[in-house]
Amino acid sequence: MRFIADGPDIPDDLLWAQDEGRVVFFCGAGVSRARADLPDFKRLTTDVLHRLGAKHDSPARRLYEVGQSVEDQHKLSGVVTSDRVFGLLEREFTRTQIEAAVAEALSSVGEVDLGAHRTLLKLSTLLTGQIRIVTTNFDRLFETAGKNLITSTRSNLPHIAFNEADWGIVHLHGVVDKDYRGATQDGFVLSSASFGDAYLAAGWAREFVKNVLDRHVAVFVGYSADDPPIRYLLEGLRQSDASQGRAYAFQDASDPKAIAEWDEKGVDPILYDTHSGCGHRTLWDSLEVWAKRSVNPSKWRSKTLKSAARGPRRLTPAERGAVAHIVRSTAGAKAFAQYSPPLPSEWLCVFDPVIRYGEPAPEDGSYDKTKNINPFDLYKLDSDHPPRKEEQGGMRVGRIPPETWDAFSPTPKDLRSISHDNVTHLRGYYADEVPRLPPRIDYLADWIGRVAYEPACAWWAGQQGNIHRRVMDGVDFSLFRKQEEGTSQAVLDAWRAIREFHSLKADKDKAYALTLHTGNTGWYESLAREYADIFSPCLKLTNYRRRPVPPKLSKKLKTSDLVQVEVDYSEGIRQVAVPDEYLPALLPKLKSSLEFAWDLESRRSSWVDICSIEPDEPNEDEGDSSFHRSYKLSGHVILFTDLFKRMAAISPAQALALLRSWPTGGRMWERLRVWAFGNLDIAPADEFADVLLALSRDAFWPFKGERDLLLGLSRRWNEISIEKRKQIEKRIRAGRAKTKRGTRDDQKAYVAHSVLRRLIWLNTQGCSFTFDLDKELELLRKDAPDWSDTYAQSAASAHDGGGGMVRIDTDFGILKGVESADIIPMLLDMNRRPVGKLVEYQPFSGLSAAEPRRALDALCARLSSGHFEEEFWDKFLRVENRKGDTTAFRKEIIAALCKLSAEQFSSLSHSASFWFESVAPALLSDAPESYQKLWALFVETLKQCNTAGQSAIVDTERKRDWVSAAINSSPGRLAEMLVSVIGDKEFEKGEKLPASWKRSAEQLLALPQDTRAFCICVFCLRIRWFNYVDPSWTQDNLLSVLQDGYDDCRDVEAFWAGVFSSGSIPQIPLYTTLRPHLEAVVRTQEDDENRNSEFLAVFFLSGWKTTIDGKRVVSNEELRSLIIEGSDRFQSNILWRIDRFSRKQEEWSEDLVEFLRNVWPKQKSLRTSKMSARLVELALAQKDKFPEIAEIVATLVTKVGDDRLFIPELRKSDETIAGQHPTAMLTLLYAVLPDDKSRWPYGAETALSVLAEADPSLRSDSRLIELSQRL
Repeated sequence: MRFIADGPDIPDDLLWAQDEGRVVFFCGAGVSRARADLPDFKRLTTDVLHRLGAKHDSPARRLYEVGQSVEDQHKLSGVVTSDRVFGLLEREFTRTQIEAAVAEALSSVGEVDLGAHRTLLKLSTLLTGQIRIVTTNFDRLFETAGKNLITSTRSNLPHIAFNEADWGIVHLHGVVDKDYRGATQDGFVLSSASFGDAYLAAGWAREFVKNVLDRHVAVFVGYSADDPPIRYLLEGLRQSDASQGRAYAFQDASDPKAIAEWDEKGVDPILYDTHSGCGHRTLWDSLEVWAKRSVNPSKWRSKTLKSAARGPRRLTPAERGAVAHIVRSTAGAKAFAQYSPPLPSEWLCVFDPVIRYGEPAPEDGSYDKTKNINPFDLYKLDSDHPPRKEEQGGMRVGRIPPETWDAFSPTPKDLRSISHDNVTHLRGYYADEVPRLPPRIDYLADWIGRVAYEPACAWWAGQQGNIHRRVMDGVDFSLFRKQEEGTSQAVLDAWRAIREFHSLKADKDKAYALTLHTGNTGWYESLAREYADIFSPCLKLTNYRRRPVPPKLSKKLKTSDLVQVEVDYSEGIRQVAVPDEYLPALLPKLKSSLEFAWDLESRRSSWVDICSIEPDEPNEDEGDSSFHRSYKLSGHVILFTDLFKRMAAISPAQALALLRSWPTGGRMWERLRVWAFGNLDIAPADEFADVLLALSRDAFWPFKGERDLLLGLSRRWNEISIEKRKQIEKRIRAGRAKTKRGTRDDQKAYVAHSVLRRLIWLNTQGCSFTFDLDKELELLRKDAPDWSDTYAQSAASAHDGGGGMVRIDTDFGILKGVESADIIPMLLDMNRRPVGKLVEYQPFSGLSAAEPRRALDALCARLSSGHFEEEFWDKFLRVENRKGDTTAFRKEIIAALCKLSAEQFSSLSHSASFWFESVAPALLSDAPESYQKLWALFVETLKQCNTAGQSAIVDTERKRDWVSAAINSSPGRLAEMLVSVIGDKEFEKGEKLPASWKRSAEQLLALPQDTRAFCICVFCLRIRWFNYVDPSWTQDNLLSVLQDGYDDCRDVEAFWAGVFSSGSIPQIPLYTTLRPHLEAVVRTQEDDENRNSEFLAVFFLSGWKTTIDGKRVVSNEELRSLIIEGSDRFQSNILWRIDRFSRKQEEWSEDLVEFLRNVWPKQKSLRTSKMSARLVELALAQKDKFPEIAEIVATLVTKVGDDRLFIPELRKSDETIAGQHPTAMLTLLYAVLPDDKSRWPYGAETALSVLAEADPSLRSDSRLIELSQRL
């Protein structure tokens, strides 16, 4: 938690320990320097040398001055420590003289600021009033800052085992006398000898500190990691058998070396910033606020919770962090949950990282990105890392960084508080009970129940796929039993929907389990019930228009603003085969399930209908309707009807009895009854007629169900009695209900259309009518003047919708005999993309390929009349249509293109550049003048029209992909064309490029903005070749973008994009030019794309592998330095690349040992889980050199405490490698396998058994014994 916005993030465990009186502050020279401005060890040493009058050539002064010079020159610290200087001074002066000089140097002139000391006194004062401070300072400023404090030194150190209360101020290294004339009787610990006695030889100080750390949490304030007190103290503890307790140290974040040193000493550094010249202000300001809190933690907590009542949005990240700190403890969560009135439910957005790190989106649920709200800005904590990019290293990752705080995830402290109620049982009463939550989380669940009436709470719960029953019980009590007054109806309905969702959640494994069960044991009676249970509908939460933040309470609040629930169905159940003999028992149950489904759909869906039961006849141009027919309710209805058809064929009487039991109301059942009575021969035809006549007008004219109704009528028309047929005819002639839209004539036409479609279609199916059909049709056509009898062909369409690939039909038969000038107008009037058909008619494409001259004449004729149709020019210029053109015809095409205006030609830049690229070699040899005309047209158009040079790749929010953008632009293709026409020729080194070619290339490089950058990118894909043939041109036109002062960052980005994608390592001259720039990229860690990092890894590994006059181009030291300073991705790619090289090339295998032994860094900063996993993978791949490689790798890795060691090579190779080299494998596994066996990679356990079998002597190896004990 941070007490101030830019202060140190103090661990919760430390804050709680301080609340409980278990913290001891160790105070160093920085405490007295902070406000009182007393000297630190370095200044004290300088002052004492001066006061004692040490000669300039004395050993002590010389050692000190040489050490200072080295530190200043090389920016080091701790080269010469003050204890060694004082040790040499003791050879020249008496201890009394030295101590007097120290005391005099520490004596302050006038009053000093004791604020830092008072702050630490407050922090070190127990609630009972006693004080416990340990300091290695000699001054008495703590005593001056406090009142009547106990002072103790070596001779009267408190006995920790017997005195847990008032230690007062423990001056561990001595203290000045009250007059600041010298030390008290115990003297000072100053020299190397006195430090050695205190911590190593006699060890009295070490034992005291050990006893403190065994019982308390130590916090070091005012020390640097290389201060003599710290160095001796922790070294002494390390040499003893002390079980060192938890220790922290406040450390300036700008000193990575010091941070690493604290970590190496086993102390957790708490970092704070010293930026903007603020010094250590943030540390002391934070400690002051902490001190105020420590006086009365309960009062601070109450004050913080009072501010939390304002809601999280009105607080700063640090203030939200304080609230988060409170709820991280059980007592704090209790106080939060029981605060009155209840704290706002919007705190759920802070507590839940899924909400906190949610995707930015408009608050109103729209798709307008300009209205986006970023929940992270509103709810982030001061300790939160920024959201991750959606893609890292080519892999899609979540926005939430690892180790992000989640209030609802059990902490180690929560797990230690688990009791009997928090676990379930194998059998008995508690076996079916949901275990209680840990106490801390249980309090939060109680709070959720208390604030359930707020929209934010329901909104949060509406996004939880699973939620503990304790929460739902609390909500139920709060809203539906206690009846909270004034609760919005939308909130109540939302909670009802959430409760229903949790009772009807899908269990997707059930259908699979049933399949296995029936396959193994066959069917039996109770499986019908289980089948029907899985067949029943379920509910699922949807977030297709999820808001980023909860809505506010208002009269306009809707249930859908809080939760979106939709009905879902098990698709797996449709794959379970049902034997015929179980259909009579099963189908009534499925009928009940469908009734329940219709009820759910009616309440939960905005619109519900089912597909036609009888599918359309297959037609390739109408697509595949299988998706629509298997989607949700329609899929279940089709399954039900398929089973019912089987039953009707087997037992018509039973099927008819079941059919007559189907409900008569509701659109779904009306449709099913119409289908079954009309299309299955199990009921009399007149009963089918009665079903039709009982339908409402809307149900008699369904949109989706018309096919089932018409097929039934066509099948059974002649079986229906004359009387009932007349009644059906009357209903048909009455037509569907009039629409409320349009004029009266429009409404009459609408009704007439429906009757015409049905009468004409039935007539074509052989149905005869009792009235004069021709006369009726004549009257109807008057009401529908736009009617065409072809419309009736689709009367019995299923209207299910189809999906699939759109077929392109290029047949141009309709253009036979059409004059050239009339071709395009005719096509513009043609319906080339008919609705409902998966076909697109492109006769002009067929004409362009088969009769190109007619096509060109049509384009020119249209152009002559003042019309330009981009669509037809694009189709004409498509490369596949222009393959067989003669040179003469190509010249005609260029002449036609040259008649276009710049704006017109700009719109054709993509298709024209594709065509130009395909014919350029032939034009250069056969029609150079035409080539130059078209080239000039392109260049001039690109100069005049910005749109002509645009890429077909649309930029996204991610960093621009210059290579893809370049090769999908017309200038990029022109550059590619230039490269291709010159690339096939043979050139000697330094031969120079042709002058005409260079003129063309330089024309492209003179284009403005992105168009130039695209060309640079394409040329840099072949930069190695260009530099080989013409280095001066390459320097002037490509490498010049790297010069200092070049101000167009687009050109620079495009240059590197081309280089990184070139896939080849340049020769030494170009390598030398690029190297310093690429080193800068590595050191600044700007290789933010994986392919860039791969190129960098190959680049520098190749330089390391290459030797000139026996020396590596990139030395061991240089490559090691780059690896250390590079990004995590660069480091990984170095290992990945050398692994791949060593597998494929024998010479790299020889260099691998050298690389691992003398190049790969040994620093702790690279001993990460990720790098260790990479190194192990590399070692396991070296089958021939495995023992040697494994021995080296074992010294470079750490325990891998996550799933990164889940390595395929270990699983595939464990038998062969472990069997052939058991000792080396044991060495490797012992180095990397974590202590927690549950986190071992798959195959490691098997490898251990293989080791023992391969070499029985290893059974007594302590390493194998230890690993086996972890199993």
